[in-house]
Order: sequence, then C-alpha cells, then structure tokens
Amino acid sequence: MGSEARQLHIFFFPFMAQRHMIPTIDIARLFAARGTKSTIITTPLNALHFTQSIERDKQSGLDIGIVVIPFPSVEAGLSKGCEDQSAISSKEMDMNFFKAVAMLEKPFEQLLEQHRPDCLVAICSYLGQPMLLRNMEFHGSSFMENAISLYVFLKTLSYTLLMKRLHRIQKYSSCLDYQTK
Repeated sequence: MGSEARQLHIFFFPFMAQRHMIPTIDIARLFAARGTKSTIITTPLNALHFTQSIERDKQSGLDIGIVVIPFPSVEAGLSKGCEDQSAISSKEMDMNFFKAVAMLEKPFEQLLEQHRPDCLVAICSYLGQPMLLRNMEFHGSSFMENAISLYVFLKTLSYTLLMKRLHRIQKYSSCLDYQTK
C-alpha cells in the first residue's frame, strides 16, 4: 500500500519594510516552485504591493498565497495606514511601530493555530516564540550587507578604543604635569 506524502506548508512572515518583504517573497516563490505550499503573511496595505504578482504566480501553477493580518497602527499610537517602516519619520513613531508589531503576537498565534503550518520563515524573530512551531531563525541578508555591518562595527570599535586610549593618555599626562610642578 503506497501512502501519499503530505505537502509541506511554510508560512513566510516578512518584517514590514520593503527591504525585508521583497527577499522573503522571492524565497517563498522558490519554495512554491519546488512543490511546497507557501503562504505569505502580511498586513493589508503591504499586501497591495505584491498581490497581483502572487496572483500571477498562482495562475502559473504555484501553490502560493497571501494571508492578511490586521496591523494595529491606531491602537499603538500611529496614524491609520502606517504599516511599513518607510512611513516612520520620528523616534516616537519608531517606538510605536514596534509596539504595534508586538501587538501582532496574539493574532499571529491564532493564525498558526488555525492553519498549522509545518515551518515559519520570518526575517526577524519579532513575534516571540510561537509554541506551535520549533524555532529556527534565518537571516537572509546579503554578503554586502554583512560586510558593511562588520566594517561599521569594527570602525566603531576601533574609534571607541582609540578614544579610551586618548583619554588615558590625557589623564596620565595631566598627572605628569602635576608631578613636575
């Protein structure tokens, strides 16, 4: 008796910024092209950016779709429709944006409970630890981004060390000046 294999179902939940959404959608398409059911989780306004292209993918035979989850922008102190990080223009708005993202945790867990995907691919682990899935984190950044981040880190580190050394030298030289007088 041959048993038919169950189709793998993967949720893709990109962070609400175009620089995260585009690569995540590309990854979802790659999985769908290899027979995996791919579901992209996003907010209403962000879904507008790629709904048409996902519909074309579905028409071409890919098992890919979008599930929209409401974004609590107003509840978090943002203006209605502020669902993408590019709409943030101040530190206060940035704090409220991340507050709204944290408020997605319960609706997202309900979505996981309802659909029961086999895996979750999230660019950033900003929704806590869903108990329904094993946690695996993927950082889909490019080599160039990693190289730049390392460069900035090392430059900042060397600048900090240099400033501490200069501060010690100044402190030591002021002690010497005091002793010679």
